Amino acid sequence: FMPAMLAVHGEYVSLMVLSIFGVGFPAVAMIRPVLEGDLGKATSTAAASTGIAVYLGAGLGSIFALQQDAGAVVALMAVLAIKSCDIGAYFTGHWFGQTPLAPSVSPAKTVEGLIGGMLFSAVVLILAGEADVITASRPQLFGVGMLLGVLGQIGDLAESVWKRAAGAKDSGSGLPGIGGVLDVLDSPMFAGPFAWWMMRGFGTADGIG
Repeated sequence: FMPAMLAVHGEYVSLMVLSIFGVGFPAVAMIRPVLEGDLGKATSTAAASTGIAVYLGAGLGSIFALQQDAGAVVALMAVLAIKSCDIGAYFTGHWFGQTPLAPSVSPAKTVEGLIGGMLFSAVVLILAGEADVITASRPQLFGVGMLLGVLGQIGDLAESVWKRAAGAKDSGSGLPGIGGVLDVLDSPMFAGPFAWWMMRGFGTADGIG
């Protein structure tokens, strides 16, 4: 649905977003292996970086479209719901985590943390509904919150794999559950298109479809 969304909302979502990520990110990532003369690594880095670029560009486009269609507050609540899963997963995993979720990709993630994070996301959307920011029933908001939470975590894991393949290291640590720049963007960028689509289903985003 991303191509359709971009076609419908061409006046809102600039193709420059996709162009900057699609061309600039892989080019910068290739500088070191090219200078080192490692063409094999340069090729694999370019492929992984392109995947990251498309992922980030499409995600940003979705968030921008949601902001234009439903307003900045709704877009902000969607992002907060997605990122709440990161925070909730961190604390729940720290306190109760015992079962590894994806040890080969992210050893610190646990199944218990994922469940706790999903519940955090659901609570954020339910609170948004209570504040009349999003028009939907509590069961709907609970289900969407849980889904956005798990999609965000899938995006987090995918970003970890791509980042390793591209040779991009974490750029630092900040809030609990939030690391470098890519780590801040990973889950909203992956779940963003789904958030836009589900807001459309609720009829929250006026003028869609």
